[in-house]
Amino acid sequence: MYTYEVGKPYVPGRRTWPEVVQYNYRGGEHELVLFFNQPTAAEISDIRRGRAEFALYISGKQIVMLYRFGQSIPWSDAPYSIHLVPFEQRTLPPETGPEEHALLQIILVDAGTGIIKAMRVVSMSPEFTQTLHNAIRKQFDQPFTRSAYNGELEKLFARYSSADLAKMAQIRFSYPGG
Repeated sequence: MYTYEVGKPYVPGRRTWPEVVQYNYRGGEHELVLFFNQPTAAEISDIRRGRAEFALYISGKQIVMLYRFGQSIPWSDAPYSIHLVPFEQRTLPPETGPEEHALLQIILVDAGTGIIKAMRVVSMSPEFTQTLHNAIRKQFDQPFTRSAYNGELEKLFARYSSADLAKMAQIRFSYPGG
């Protein structure tokens, strides 16, 4: 795996990215990457040190990681499907015990330059870890077509905002700022 560092490119040689947010479980690691065009000082600070809140919405074949940071980043979403992870990086998460925490690496990238502006690692609660790992393993066992997956996502987001999904989430955890 590549070592990430603030002030360095997210991917060496790549300078621009679409302005999106991606949650991935790949290569045995959880990662939330936020690609923002010209991230503000407040966004950088909130990613680095602000209160972080996470929620997990699971319905059928859908897994949506929801998050918000400090005062500058309201509830937002990052849908996930293990079926979209490149085959060579696709691994199933382990079953975890009632005291085990998984780590979530959070990376803020300037989408216009490809440079990492902020990083942070948070420890997910054991309950959140178990729920997320179980959902990913269950999702893996379900049939998948990209068109059906995209259609279900479109219907979900036409009906609910990220804040709505966070309210309806099966589980949540927060990480204090400081």
